[in-house]
Order: sequence, then C-alpha cells, then structure tokens
Amino acid sequence: MKPDIQKAVSYLKEGDAGRAASFLRDTINRMPEYPTAHVLLAQAWEELGKWDRALHAWREAVRLVPTSPVVFRGLERAARKANPLPHEPDAFTDIDSLIASLESARIVPRPDAASLPAPDLDDDIDDVASETLATIYASQQRYNEAARIYDVLAERHPGQAAAFREKATRLRSGKTED
Repeated sequence: MKPDIQKAVSYLKEGDAGRAASFLRDTINRMPEYPTAHVLLAQAWEELGKWDRALHAWREAVRLVPTSPVVFRGLERAARKANPLPHEPDAFTDIDSLIASLESARIVPRPDAASLPAPDLDDDIDDVASETLATIYASQQRYNEAARIYDVLAERHPGQAAAFREKATRLRSGKTED
C-alpha cells in the first residue's frame, strides 16, 4: 500500500518544506524502497538549504533508480552545493574592468635580457627528432641540422640506423636528393 505522496507534494507547493520533509521521512521509514519519497525528500531538503541531507536523499534515489536522468541531475546539484569548490575572488567581476585591465597591460622587457645566456635549443630539438623535422630542415637548406636529426634517429632506431646514417652522410656532403 503506497502512502498518499500527494500530501508531500502539496506541502512543497505551499512552501512548507519542513512539513513535507517530516511526512516523507515517516513514509521512508515505513517504505524504505520507495524512490519517489526519496526524490521528494531530497527536494524538500534542498528548499530548506540542507544540502548534506539532500545529497544523502539523492544518493538513495540513485540507488533505487540508477537510470533516471532527473535523479542524477539532482545528485549533481546537491553535490555541488554540499561540497562547493573553493572559490577565489574573481578579479574581473564585470566586462568593463576586464577591458580596462587589458588596455593598461604592458610587456616590460627585462633590463638585463642582453646578459642572459641564450637557451640551449639543441637538447630540445633532440627530444622531438623525427624524419619530418629532418625533411623540413633539408627543405630549408639547413643540411647540417637535418643530418644531426638523422644521427639522433639512427641512435634511437637501431633497425633503421644504416639508412638514417646514409641520409645524414648525403646531407653533409651536399647531395640533397632523396
């Protein structure tokens, strides 16, 4: 025998979420596997701002009706409210202040930039060595760089080492046709 769940719906519509929650808890105590009662109880807890309780009720509803999109949306909503992410104050609360900040932004060069050592790009290039990169270097007539890439590839791929070394040798000797 199902209880008159409409009574709880009426309480919720009247804005009496506390009375609805009380009625629904009694209903769930008598019929713990009644999914509609869990859904309505979750909604009552939400209206009361008791997000931990709402989350618990939604979890029970998911257990009972695991395929309901309505139940999953409720669970997601309650989880966000019960466990909010830490929020840092937003420096740009409106578009006008964002625009003003961007308009006044400037890149200021470092005064000691000339004295800084140049980055060693050779190590980085070795990390991305590929036949494509070697081909690009060769098409730019940077034959020594292309040959160096083929040397790296020869070390990485012993099965193709002979072919890579031959290409490197041809590039160093100025024979660029492949």
